[in-house]
Amino acid sequence: MRWALATRWLAASLLALGAAGCMCPSGRLACDGQCVDPTTDPEHCGGCGFGCSATHFCDQGRCVPTPVCGPRAASPVACDDADRCNGTYECFDGQCVETSGPQRCVDGVACTVSVCEPATGTCRHTPDDTLCDEGMVCDTRADCVTPCPYSPCSVVQQCGCAANQTCSPDGGNAACSASSFRGLGQACERTEQCAMGLVCLALGTEDSARCSAACAADDDCDGLCFRSFGQETRLANGEIVGRCEQVCDPVSTTSCGLLRCDFVLSTAGGSATFCREAGRGGDGSSCTADADCTAGRLCVRFTDRTACGRVCHGDDDCYSFERCRDFTTPLMVHGERIGLCQ
Repeated sequence: MRWALATRWLAASLLALGAAGCMCPSGRLACDGQCVDPTTDPEHCGGCGFGCSATHFCDQGRCVPTPVCGPRAASPVACDDADRCNGTYECFDGQCVETSGPQRCVDGVACTVSVCEPATGTCRHTPDDTLCDEGMVCDTRADCVTPCPYSPCSVVQQCGCAANQTCSPDGGNAACSASSFRGLGQACERTEQCAMGLVCLALGTEDSARCSAACAADDDCDGLCFRSFGQETRLANGEIVGRCEQVCDPVSTTSCGLLRCDFVLSTAGGSATFCREAGRGGDGSSCTADADCTAGRLCVRFTDRTACGRVCHGDDDCYSFERCRDFTTPLMVHGERIGLCQ
C-alpha cells in the first residue's frame, strides 16, 4: 500500500513539476499551480486531483469519514438520544454505530394498540374494543371475543383468566388458578391439581371430588351434564356449575383405563356415567359400596352376604359356567341392560 501511494505521489509530482515548471518543498506536491500537502489536503488526498467527499476528510493520504463523535470531532454529538425504542448507538472510531436495533412492538393481536415506551424500550399493548365487531370485546390473549358473562371468570365457558390459567369453582367462589397434570376423573382437593381446562368438582354419589369438565347443560358435554340429576354447584358470582359425564361402560374393565366406570340414575329413568378410582375387591370380595370393587363389578347384596359381583350385558361377558341374569329391579345404563353373572 505504501509503495503504491509513493508511486502515485511520485508520478503526480513529476506531472505537477512538468505542468507548473516549479519545484515544491519535500513532502509537498505541485497541484493546480500550488504546493499542497497530499497527506491532509481534501482536494488532493494522496495525489493531485484525488478529492474527498463532503462527509470525509484527508488523513495520511486517505479519505476517511469525518468524525461526528468522540474527541476528534470538531462539534461532537451524543450518539445515544435516550430513546430506547429506536435502538441504541455508541461512538466507535468517530462514528455512531448501532449496537441494538429498534424495538418492534408486535403482539399478533389485531385489536390492540401497540406502542413503545421511549424511556425503557418496553412495549405496551392496549386493547381497543372499537377495533372489534359490535357485541365483542378485545382480549389481549385471543383477539376479539364474546364478553365473559361472569366476573371475575366463568367456570363453564372458561373465560376471564390468563391463557395459562383455569377458572376454578373452589370454595364456591370463581377464581383464576394455575393448572397441573391430574387428568379427567382423577381425585383432587382443588382445581390447581387438575390439567388445563379441568376443574375440581364433587358429585353427591362420590366419596371425593374429581378433575372434571364443567357444564351448565347437556349441550356443553359429549354426553350428559350432571345438573340434569340435581347435582350442581352454585357459585357466589351467580354461575351454576355441573359436571360433564364421562361416557363409559360399567361392564368394561378397560373403558376408564386404570379407573372403574360408575353411574348414577335419575328418578325419570335416565343414567349418566363417570370414571373413578377402582377398589381392590374381586369376585366375591366383601364390600360396602361399588367403589370397593375393581372395574366391571358392583357391590351386590346376595342372600347371605354383600360382595363384589361381575356385571354383564350378556352371557358372553360371564364365565362359561355362568349366565347373565337380571337384577330384581332391571338395571339400564345408557339404554343397555346390565345384569349379574351367576
